[in-house]
Amino acid sequence: MSSQDISNIIDLMVLPLDQFITAAYKLILERKPEPSELRLHSSAIRAGLGRSKMLFEISSSPEYIDVIDKKSDVEFICCLYHRYMHRSPDPTGLAHYSSMLGRGASREQVKKDIATSSEARSIGGLWIELDRLLQSERQQHKRRRRWFRRYQPSNRQQGQEQEALLQLLHTTGMQRLNVAQTEHQPQAGNAGVINDLVNKATKPDLPLTAVDTSDMGPEARRIILRLQHVKGASSLEKGHA
Repeated sequence: MSSQDISNIIDLMVLPLDQFITAAYKLILERKPEPSELRLHSSAIRAGLGRSKMLFEISSSPEYIDVIDKKSDVEFICCLYHRYMHRSPDPTGLAHYSSMLGRGASREQVKKDIATSSEARSIGGLWIELDRLLQSERQQHKRRRRWFRRYQPSNRQQGQEQEALLQLLHTTGMQRLNVAQTEHQPQAGNAGVINDLVNKATKPDLPLTAVDTSDMGPEARRIILRLQHVKGASSLEKGHA
């Protein structure tokens, strides 16, 4: 799936890990990640960093600020229109926002005006959802700074569990999808399988007993055992607390 095919935040967040990192870089930094960056982010996410935190980090990076700052006013306005309204600006809109910037309005003000417009809200889509996710992550980042020692272990464990369940989605999802498509109602089977796996992958607190391992291969079973070990270790820590 290319970055152009990603229409909402779920499409982005459930991609296989390397594809997720590559899509995030193209979307936010407008380039592919270097091999060293791909390895670094992949290791950090598997260790429990969390995908939303990675998105927050690259969208808060000096490089992203530089990407935006290098755009001319017209390029910046066109970029916002394509992000939030999926079209080029009409002459009236371009003149209006160019005038706003010329009168001293900040680019953040222009972004907010476009992103919260009735047209953008009616369309919704990836960037509206991404902004909400980043705002939520920004608030969590402030809380982490205040309660770092208390917050970090549980957050890291949740990230590890979520990534393992997302891996399950990709190691077992296509196998189950192929089975479902041979049934009498392939569309219904397709939707049911995908919804079931996505719900498990995006809800890391779901009990492991809710995951059906009967048709999973050795790799998927290994992931489940790893999750059981993580949860068991966590329970022991709580018992000794």
